[in-house]
Amino acid sequence: MDALGELSGQLSNEAIQADPFIARMMTVKQLAWLARETAGLDAMLVGEGLGRGRPLSAAEREAMAKLTGAVDASHQMITGRTNLAFNPPRLKSAIAKAERRYFVEFRAARAAALASLDAGRPIDSAALNSTMVDSLQSLTDIVVASFDLTAEHAALQVRVAERQVQLSIAMMVIACAFGLLSATFIIGRVVRPMARITQAMGDVAAGDLIVHEAGGLVTTREGYTLVYNRENTRHKSIVCASALLHPRLIERMREIRP
Repeated sequence: MDALGELSGQLSNEAIQADPFIARMMTVKQLAWLARETAGLDAMLVGEGLGRGRPLSAAEREAMAKLTGAVDASHQMITGRTNLAFNPPRLKSAIAKAERRYFVEFRAARAAALASLDAGRPIDSAALNSTMVDSLQSLTDIVVASFDLTAEHAALQVRVAERQVQLSIAMMVIACAFGLLSATFIIGRVVRPMARITQAMGDVAAGDLIVHEAGGLVTTREGYTLVYNRENTRHKSIVCASALLHPRLIERMREIRP
């Protein structure tokens, strides 16, 4: 139980401010543990009285009344939180069991034992001790249920966060793959063809310069001078010849293909 209290305390410190469900479960756990400890002191007081074989003193009865009131107060605070619709059935079941085992069965057995002690009648100590152990365990079960629910809820939140991270990673991978495909498409279908065209036009321009330096002419089939400093560097046709033959070629091409 010490390990249980230490681990649940760590969960409380780390998560109680971030998650309302965990905050509720931690509050129930703390109240249930307080009720369990107080009930244990009450049971110890009853056991001491039965061990002596004589009625409890006035001071002991006053102490028992205070312990009973403390257990009742903690339990009332627990039920005030667990009767809400959003609380888990497992926790409600554990509280209902504690109400039956401790607040009904054990309280009745304790009252009967104290009455027999006051009257000097024999007491079935084994039966009372069995009822006491079961009742205290039922209070402990509330602590365990609230702690287990907290741990399960935290584990679920971790799994949800892991799925979100995995989804984010998958989306990033898809985005990177799409970007890579887009880049490959642009390079293969746009950049490289444009580079080849630009290189070819550069070669044409160089050839145009050489032809002009040699006294020849380079034009389109319509006889227009080639223009290179424009957005579209491609030319539908190129006619290259000496200054003497060039006009004849243009005329001939017009006759063949008007």
